Amino acid sequence: SVFTAREQAVLTRIREMSGKARDLKKRIKQLSKEPGDQTKRRLGAMNELESLRQIRTELEKERIAAAEERMRLLGHA
Repeated sequence: SVFTAREQAVLTRIREMSGKARDLKKRIKQLSKEPGDQTKRRLGAMNELESLRQIRTELEKERIAAAEERMRLLGHA
């Protein structure tokens, strides 16, 4: 199917957030294996991951809205 510019932009941001989340998960795992007290760094990374999850939820709503808009433009709704 053909996506609108709005849908493309949202999908690009979703992919970016997914990549950042994947990197953060690796970092959290690595921090938990490092010797010494990495609690602050790990908590900071976990908070950042939670923030990315919230952004992803909002982007998913935007993606659905953009898809519905495309369907209206095509006369399907």
